[in-house]
Formats: sequence, structure tokens, C-alpha cells
Amino acid sequence: MPLDPQRNPLDGLRSMVLRGPTPLTNSIVFINIVLLVLTYVSTQIAGFAEANLVVTQSTALKHPWSLVLYPLMPPGPIMLLFWGFTFWQFGGSLERSWGTARYSAYFAAVSALSALSVLLGGYLFHQPVGLATFLLPLAGIVIAFCALNPNDPINCWFVNIPSKWVMAIVFALVWFFMGNPIIGLFAEAGPLASLWYVSYGRSWGDIGHYTKRPSRGEIIDFQAARKRKSNAVYLDGSIRRSPFDIRGRWRDMQERKKLARLLKNSGLLDPEDRR
Repeated sequence: MPLDPQRNPLDGLRSMVLRGPTPLTNSIVFINIVLLVLTYVSTQIAGFAEANLVVTQSTALKHPWSLVLYPLMPPGPIMLLFWGFTFWQFGGSLERSWGTARYSAYFAAVSALSALSVLLGGYLFHQPVGLATFLLPLAGIVIAFCALNPNDPINCWFVNIPSKWVMAIVFALVWFFMGNPIIGLFAEAGPLASLWYVSYGRSWGDIGHYTKRPSRGEIIDFQAARKRKSNAVYLDGSIRRSPFDIRGRWRDMQERKKLARLLKNSGLLDPEDRR
């Protein structure tokens, strides 16, 4: 059968990477694999990638795009195998749940915040820093996933580990992999920001919710993800507050205190009445 001269042989590869609900996650993993091969083949490509993607004190101002693009710089082949699978698993889950647009903004923000925090630590303590690979954004992604599922165990290579333990392990690994203990503390900015975002900031956007399926257990039902706006009202009449709505959050706290006093004075909280 003759080949179609108008058909681009790269169309199939592009379709494989971009199709489905996780185009950003697939693209980042794919670019890492391609750059890993090219850097081994050509020293010129390796030098160009290092000069434009690695974040250092001397190149951050010259190449500001590196603050967001450094996750494209691949680690070694063994680390890329493990980190890439973890990134594809957890990052793909968040991208399906949040949507590519929101996930892309989150990924860029965590990457830039991690880089700026590490640069700040190097500047304050006069330590040379070099930031590459998607380790720090990956740590933020895992923290976000675990914070979304705090009561569910995470399957880590056939071993179920509670989500809270996984979060503690991730924070420890970030500090360890940075090499310098002081810079390692500054590198925790990205994971901490992810924890804050999931706990408070996600009240603006879409989130998935749990559904039970007898054959597959308790999973996130991304097909039935529902939209929640910052002005949406809960069943009890309370309002979803923006994380920056300090006045509203203070008013809610005062209302809860009043309710607690009313319940206490009414005797409903008396342990003897609950028997």
C-alpha cells in the first residue's frame, strides 16, 4: 500500500502525546525523554539545554524563562524512570481532575515559586545554587494529591503507605536531595505552597469528588467533577471563602464561637445527655 505523501510521519507521535485528558503531563515526560537522549548524543545540545534550562544565580536574570522551564531538564536515566512514572501517575491524576488550564497554571506557579525560593536562600546565605529537573514540582504534585486524599493509602510499588506518611517522606526527600541543608529548607516552599493551595486556595476552582464503585473501590470520579465557585453556599448555609477573605473568615470564626457557646449553655454538649 503506497504511503500518503501528504501525511506527516510525526502526526501519530503528536497524537499519542497530546491525546487524552493529560496533554501537559504527557508532554513534560516526553520532552524529558527526548532531551535525555539528545544530551547523550550531542554535547552541543547538552550545553544549550544546560545554559537555557538550569536555574542559577548568574543565569536567572538573563534567562527568566528558566524559572518555569527547568522541569524540562532531564535527570539521569534511572531517576527519570522512577520520577517520570511518579509524575505521570500523580500529575496525570491532578490534570484530569482540575483540567489542563488550571493544572498548567498550578504547575508553572509551583515551579517558579520553588526556583525563586531556592535563589533567595542562595542569595541570603551566599551559597551557589543550581536547579534543574522536575523534582520540586513533582514534590508539590505529590503533596497536593495526598492532601486531597488524606484518609486514603498511597500504593508505592506494591506497598500501601498512609497519605500523611507519604507527605512527610516527600518533605524529607526534598530536603535531602538538595544537598545543602539550608537550601533544602528553602526548597520546601513549593510543597508547602501546594499544601496551602489544596487546603484553602482550591475553593475557587473545580475539584473532583469521591464515588464508590464495587469493582474498583473508592476512586476519584473525574467524569462527574463538579464546579464550585467562591460564592457557592454549603448545605448548612455557610459560604465558601476565598483564602484572602480575611474579614469573612474572621466573621465565620466568631459565628462558630457563638454557636459553640449556645450549644454549651443549652447542655447539648454535656456528656451525660449523650448517654
